[in-house]
Amino acid sequence: MLLPLIQPPQELVDILLPALGPCPAIAGECKGHVRWDPKSGHVPRGYRGATGRLDEVNLVLVCAEPGDAYAGEPYDGLTPLDKLRSAYTHSCWHIEEPRDRFGQNMQEILKIAFPGHSLEQQLRRTWITNAVLCSAPKECGTVSSAVEQECRRRYLLAQLRLFPNASIVALGGKAEQRLRDLPGVKVAYHPAARLSHREMRESWVRALEDLGQSKLEANDARGTSQPSVPLEPQSPVTQASGGSPASLCAEDGWNRTYSNPRLTAQTEFIERALSDVRRTAEEIATIANLICGEPGYVEAGRVTGHLMYHHLTLGASRRKGKKSRMPQLIHSDGRWSVPANG
Repeated sequence: MLLPLIQPPQELVDILLPALGPCPAIAGECKGHVRWDPKSGHVPRGYRGATGRLDEVNLVLVCAEPGDAYAGEPYDGLTPLDKLRSAYTHSCWHIEEPRDRFGQNMQEILKIAFPGHSLEQQLRRTWITNAVLCSAPKECGTVSSAVEQECRRRYLLAQLRLFPNASIVALGGKAEQRLRDLPGVKVAYHPAARLSHREMRESWVRALEDLGQSKLEANDARGTSQPSVPLEPQSPVTQASGGSPASLCAEDGWNRTYSNPRLTAQTEFIERALSDVRRTAEEIATIANLICGEPGYVEAGRVTGHLMYHHLTLGASRRKGKKSRMPQLIHSDGRWSVPANG
């Protein structure tokens, strides 16, 4: 189908255009690890939205990487700019006229984020992108860490810096891992996840519940304030008020039974490793591993991802229907704890 080509704001074009050149990394770090085949539709793509001004964007949604290309969308013979325009145009159209579960659920996410607004208004206020712009060798397959870091360095962080006041939500586990060291990123299920719709919708609602508020209003609603944090990776803190990892023991966690039926899941041990002492993700992971008796089983990134995923931050109380879970706090110094009466 021939569509009139459109493009995102020029600032985004300037960031993304080198990827359609093709990206220099296609012949370097990414060679053989991602798909570049314009004739079959495999170019950097999956970015859409921000159809107005950059300062109108309130929400950035980050997925993992594009899947298999749709039929009938070849990009061969086009200039890099026309490749970008065509990829952007088709990506927007797949939200406007969804042909699969991803597009249908993305529409629902936008309705949760901006209820009462038209789809045109929702896309104007949202930028959707991928942490890795090229498709994996196999859809939903593994992408090497070298590719992840290369795409992040060249394209992802530059995009995110254009939206300093927007909420950032990682959709899916792969996107979560690729953004795990950035402050303030929320996590929800991917729109194409093979889970019940109820579970997926609950995660979207949790991740977007403060979107209608200003940052100050959101912090006030939680009864505390949080200093603004620049969009840079957070350095791990190895020493906290609870003691260094070397001095920790299993008894430092409250060792309560978490309401997860998968008793060997990492989340079980993360919850049991929490206490009212402020600790870093590294320290909580150390305690969790001491509880489960398997060094290295729980990683610090998994701790941060799990606690952020449940959106129990800055004094959030127990959610309705989940009273067996403990409310977690994240403090302005980046350390986690639970209330003493939790």
